[in-house]
Amino acid sequence: MPPANAPNAAGRTVLIKKTDVSANAVTVTVSGGSGPDGDTQSLNTQYKAITVFSNGSAWFIASRL
Repeated sequence: MPPANAPNAAGRTVLIKKTDVSANAVTVTVSGGSGPDGDTQSLNTQYKAITVFSNGSAWFIASRL
């Protein structure tokens, strides 16, 4: 994801979902940082999802499925 203070990130909500059955994890990180809520997030199984939002200074987790 872009940095939370990037012009196209502030105020944005993003849903990220793993849709395949492979053993490959989807890793959610922030460019130049760690990830939403300050930590890298891994989606390891099919249909796992995370919704994140930017307040213009950081990305936060809104929900996990």
